[in-house]
This record gives sequence, C-alpha cells and structure tokens, in this order.
Amino acid sequence: MIRLAAASGSRAIVLEGFGRGNATPAVAVAVADIIADGVPVFVASRCGEGRVSPIYGNGGGKDLEKAGAVFAGDLTGPKLRILVSVLLGMGMTLEEMHPELVALGG
Repeated sequence: MIRLAAASGSRAIVLEGFGRGNATPAVAVAVADIIADGVPVFVASRCGEGRVSPIYGNGGGKDLEKAGAVFAGDLTGPKLRILVSVLLGMGMTLEEMHPELVALGG
C-alpha cells in the first residue's frame, strides 16, 4: 500500500507506526525505497497518545530513521496528516517542514 500510494503521485506519506513508531522489516524497506525516490515519509504512532522515537531495529523506528523518515513527536496520525497537507499546500520543502514539525510535535 505504501509503494502504491507513492507510485500514485503522493507528495508525502504519513505512516502510523506501532507503539513508539515501529513497523515491520518489509515496511522499513519500502519506506527506504520511497524516500530514495524523493517522497518524504513522516512517522506518527497508532497509539492514542505518546511520542514516537526511533529506538528499535528489525523494522522498528531505528530502521525508519536510517531510511530518512521524519518522526513527528507526539502528533497523532490525523493531526500529522493535516499538518503535512497544509505545509505542502504552502509550498514548503521537507527541509522547511522539519522545524515546523519539531515545534508543533515536540
């Protein structure tokens, strides 16, 4: 699904990871490929509250971070999707978005 979304012209992907922002090894590989193709990936948690943090390997947040994914602190997935949409709509680049995400996501 992630690859399909990127191939369909998505300008960014918001990934809701497990716990503190973890995925599976297959998802981590797909994220690395998508980022290499120029589509930024932002990570939030599927949990109702709590911040994401790149801690674990084997498909976990550490692998997503190595691939270049941006962790959104304590922003929930829906909030992150809205924020990324607004920032993209303003014409911001990933480099310009990063400080905004840090400021708003903690």
